[in-house]
Amino acid sequence: MEYGMTAKELTPPLYWKMTDLALKEAKDGMDHRAQEEIEAVEQGVDLKATHGQAIRDFVQLDDFIQAGFDFLRRIKHRVNGEAVDVGSGTGVGAGILSRFDFISKVYAVEFSEQFVLSIMPVVFGSIEADNSKIQRVVGDFNNLQIPDASQACVLDIDSFHHAEDLDFTLRECARVLKTGGVIVSIDRAWDDHYTRAQLEAKLDVELNDNLKKKYGIPEGQSFT
Repeated sequence: MEYGMTAKELTPPLYWKMTDLALKEAKDGMDHRAQEEIEAVEQGVDLKATHGQAIRDFVQLDDFIQAGFDFLRRIKHRVNGEAVDVGSGTGVGAGILSRFDFISKVYAVEFSEQFVLSIMPVVFGSIEADNSKIQRVVGDFNNLQIPDASQACVLDIDSFHHAEDLDFTLRECARVLKTGGVIVSIDRAWDDHYTRAQLEAKLDVELNDNLKKKYGIPEGQSFT
């Protein structure tokens, strides 16, 4: 049985073949983070403290996604059909999409099996997602085993910046989008006033010990 759910609540996850662009080290880090969060909940730590980012950011992310669809409506662009949440992580984006009546199905694609099996069900329950619409997938966003031109929407929440080859990832997203399909991207970026030299310098900033612990990186190891 999957942690935090009953068999009736969600359909079993699909397993898609991963590409070489889904780095093992990154997947292992996400699995480690998930295991830490699972153990914390089992030890009685409050859900908001454990899965804080997903629960805390829900209202803001919901507003951002709503704003994207509101803009599309204003320009008379209708979105209707299936959607895929790429790099779904905790599943909060997929959960939000499932609540829209114009979205018929959501693929929550995440390469960390621990997140798919153990964290998503908890987050879906906390945000009252429509589980009947959600298909969890253990896979990476460079190999979407979905037919060509089948999706109305691709959602990215802080995932594209992890892509090892963003051009490849975007081509795969374009492949599955039907005519009139859209990408709703909520991702991080630096202000335009930063110079290239300043951005390059940030690549050498050491990851703090709390984040190293979360992702299973030895505290004494240099990691930027």
